Amino acid sequence: MEVLQSQEKEVKQKKKFSMPNTLVIMAVVIALVAVATYLIPGGAYDRVLNDQGREVVVSGTYKAIASQPQSLFDVLQSPIEGIVQGGEIIAFLFIVGGAFNLIAETKAINFGIIRIVNLFKGKGTRLPLASSITEAMQTSRPSKKIWVYLYNYL
Repeated sequence: MEVLQSQEKEVKQKKKFSMPNTLVIMAVVIALVAVATYLIPGGAYDRVLNDQGREVVVSGTYKAIASQPQSLFDVLQSPIEGIVQGGEIIAFLFIVGGAFNLIAETKAINFGIIRIVNLFKGKGTRLPLASSITEAMQTSRPSKKIWVYLYNYL
């Protein structure tokens, strides 16, 4: 009886789904797209520059062109080419991520929130009012009079 129960537990544990690694998901997507280059016929639209200097597609100009199936070498080389072409964006994301990590490790946001809560403790609705007005003022360019009024009120 105990053997059957332990086997049932093993079966239940095996059915549990776990999300695959991000690199596995990316590899599967790249492989599917590579296979699609053999199955889907090639095509292109005519493109022109619009008034803003952006290249846009001209409606109704689709024409079939020769397919360009990707070889195994092309598929393996595509992530590297993508990293090289997106180098500036990747570097920017590393810098922003490092800044957020620095803020998180120093707990600066937590201490700031605690300081604001302690500052407005016992003052009723002033904190929501102050945060709403501050948020509204960030989108518009307020005059010095508004800041002086808020400072004196709060």
